[in-house]
Amino acid sequence: MNPMTSWNDVERAEPEFAARVRSIFDAHKHKTIATLRADGSPRISGIEIQFADGELTFGSMPGARKGADLLRDPRFALHSASVDPPEGAPAGWTGDAKIAGRARHVGVSTGMCPVSCSTPISPRWSAPA
Repeated sequence: MNPMTSWNDVERAEPEFAARVRSIFDAHKHKTIATLRADGSPRISGIEIQFADGELTFGSMPGARKGADLLRDPRFALHSASVDPPEGAPAGWTGDAKIAGRARHVGVSTGMCPVSCSTPISPRWSAPA
């Protein structure tokens, strides 16, 4: 398995792209995360994220299904909040952003279950060497 790309890696390789994606994620508090249930079917949950120390991190409350999903299978997809384009001015739409990859357990935070996850970037995007 290839080492994961961190958010910091993306910022270094493609600073303009990373800034645009981050601004879209930072525009709204709530995001949507997709995880995989034990039977392989998808689960969609609300989540809040944070960019800190070159990583995108998130957590899960104790007993939350999304946390259990990630402990069992770390694959996820994260989607920013999205708003409709301005009426009559579709070019004014800021767009949405998505990140997919594998979560990495990094410990327990106050009020969180042991699933604070660092940011991998979508396997469909690779940073230039």
